[in-house]
Amino acid sequence: MLNPKTPSIGQRKIVRNQATKMSRRRSYVSTLVARQRASAQAARAQYRQQMQAIRETERIQRQQDRARTVGEKERLRLFHEEQEAEVEAQNRDLGESVNRIESILTEALGRNHRLDFEELKSPWKAAPAPRPQDYLPKPLGFFARFLPGAKERHHIALRESRARFDADVMKHAESVRKAKETISRQHH
Repeated sequence: MLNPKTPSIGQRKIVRNQATKMSRRRSYVSTLVARQRASAQAARAQYRQQMQAIRETERIQRQQDRARTVGEKERLRLFHEEQEAEVEAQNRDLGESVNRIESILTEALGRNHRLDFEELKSPWKAAPAPRPQDYLPKPLGFFARFLPGAKERHHIALRESRARFDADVMKHAESVRKAKETISRQHH
């Protein structure tokens, strides 16, 4: 029944099958190890990507902080420049005010403040009558004559000054009349 060759073939088949099974076991184990390595590599790669994303986010945050700081510094610089300009303008105004006050003071001190009692004794002195030259507008300059409407505006100003002069003459005449009446009543 058994052929002497047959068992050896069968044994070989068994040996081959056992070797194949063993090699498959090795390859299954090596496959598990390879999968573990791949999984570990993937985990490390994912960790590196996460860390890189975190570093990138931190870098962007630092850039935004720097930009915000620069913007704040620029706004502060502009604010200080505006403040300095305002202070300089106020100092100029203050200097002009001081100069005006000093000129008023020197003008007041330079006058003769003595009282003339003879002048105070006189019963009444009439105020000087208005003079027409005090009411005239400034004459047109050479170039001002060529401006459109300048002559017309000058004529209007002349008419207005004439009306003011006439009104002031009437007021002066009325005040002189009232003063004379008052003086005549006091002497009678």
